[in-house]
Amino acid sequence: MKTKTIALAALVSLALSACATGEDNMKSDNVLDAKGLQAIFKQGGGTCSWTTGATEGQDFYYSTTSKSMGEADRNVGSETKQGTWQLKGNQLCVNFGEEQCSTLEKAGKKKYKASFGGKAYDLGC
Repeated sequence: MKTKTIALAALVSLALSACATGEDNMKSDNVLDAKGLQAIFKQGGGTCSWTTGATEGQDFYYSTTSKSMGEADRNVGSETKQGTWQLKGNQLCVNFGEEQCSTLEKAGKKKYKASFGGKAYDLGC
């Protein structure tokens, strides 16, 4: 009985330490705050090239409503989808049929990492 209790305690301890490690990995000093995100779009709108897996595209953000929101075009190959974009706190939200929001993590000069709809994106803005 004592062996089972020790084994259970060790297992619980290991599981809790794994959860704590996972939480730490989700937090990054490189994630832009709202002010950092606004600096990318300070002129209102802009252009971001992106890749996710083998798919490449380019988003054009137009500040038709304000400097932090408006209409958008997404070019993938020869296809163009029209949608909207908006900055919400420290997240960039895009809507090309369904709204998806993500924080941006700085990955180099004008390079960022994001996750939209569960897919990892590399962006150049």
